[in-house]
Amino acid sequence: GYRKVCDMHLSPAFNAESAVAALVGGAGIGLVATIYAATNHHRMPSSSFNAQVHAGMIVASAIASSILAPQFFEAEFMKSASLTRLAFAGVLTGAGSKMGQGCTCGNGIQGLAALSPASGAFVVVFMAAGAAAAALGDQSAALRPTPTSFSWPLAAAAAGLAAVQLAAARNHPALSNVLCGGAFAVSLVQASMVKPSKIDGFLNFAGAAGWDPSLAFVMGGALLVALPLWLVFGVAEASSSIK
Repeated sequence: GYRKVCDMHLSPAFNAESAVAALVGGAGIGLVATIYAATNHHRMPSSSFNAQVHAGMIVASAIASSILAPQFFEAEFMKSASLTRLAFAGVLTGAGSKMGQGCTCGNGIQGLAALSPASGAFVVVFMAAGAAAAALGDQSAALRPTPTSFSWPLAAAAAGLAAVQLAAARNHPALSNVLCGGAFAVSLVQASMVKPSKIDGFLNFAGAAGWDPSLAFVMGGALLVALPLWLVFGVAEASSSIK
């Protein structure tokens, strides 16, 4: 209760390097989402299936997990996690994203970049609900955060994929969308948003492991890129419906 909130402290897993990784990863997400919206004339899908974008995400994620698992993924926690619980959480997340017409990327980044009041309200609601769920089902003691480090190769890979995504958009839109998914996945890995401890550490701000504000840096980095570009190039007007 009150005493637990008073005991709130910053997680030792959050430091200057993890903040830079989160900002750069977020900037990558904001960039590829902006390119997608500007070239497809609707927002990057976050609550509906898109074969091209999701194929890129799956392939890039598989490559990253096979190469970088010890450094960027918390494999030990995932091995011990309940498959039933993970499946139930996935169903709830999917249902909520569908009802809200977007998730963190759809509403928290693209919706806010478009200055959508509905997206602003959705972000407040899902963050509050997530914080309540994380506090009630406190898993912080079971998590074993792995050190987060900024990766120049990942940053270069995301930038390269985004550049080719833009170059291919006019003549090869399908390839452009696949690359969008790949760059999005690489940016998520860079930002360490594939680590359960990062999500729990942000939402469960009074948990035993301490508060980890990395997710705020990811969204901040994404909006630093997306917000001005959407306003300058009129992307918000060209992508009025949340997908």
